[in-house]
Amino acid sequence: MSPKISLAHGPIFHLYMKTFEDDKIYLELSNVQFEAGRDKYQMTGNAIERVFILVSS
Repeated sequence: MSPKISLAHGPIFHLYMKTFEDDKIYLELSNVQFEAGRDKYQMTGNAIERVFILVSS
């Protein structure tokens, strides 16, 4: 597991990069209602504890 470099964070999100993956940005969401489709992401549906999204590669 490589260390994280925080870009931004708040009570329900963490936007970060991993030290040895400088071409990828991740978004971690905690305790949110989330639904994913092929072309969209929505904050609806059942609450989940945590979701990770690759934002850029």
